[in-house]
Amino acid sequence: MEMVIALLGLWIAWLTYHRTFDTTEDKNNFLVYFKVTQDLHLEVQSLLQKYIDNNNGSNHKLYNNMTYKQCLNLLKNDFETDYSDKVYVIVKNDKNMSKKMYATLIEKVEAKNKLLSELKMNLILN
Repeated sequence: MEMVIALLGLWIAWLTYHRTFDTTEDKNNFLVYFKVTQDLHLEVQSLLQKYIDNNNGSNHKLYNNMTYKQCLNLLKNDFETDYSDKVYVIVKNDKNMSKKMYATLIEKVEAKNKLLSELKMNLILN
């Protein structure tokens, strides 16, 4: 009986650890979101560049306060800072991130993905 209680205690401790501290699933979810957003980022940059090239549109207004070229430059800088392969490798190799940190990163990537999707639709429809 004592052995059963000890095994049950170990099993509960193992489950608690994995639900509380094991970040493998969170990390994998983030890395998938990151790669999808990275691809979308590059696709939107390509659409902007194509518009600029085909329409001599560097100075055309995309929004009231932004030209196509300004938007492209902003996206290129954002990509290098937050979505490059270098950033991906850093996060992938980091072993000290908590579940909360991954949740925050996933929220950030989801928000960026939404903005990029809206911009892509705007570019396709125009």
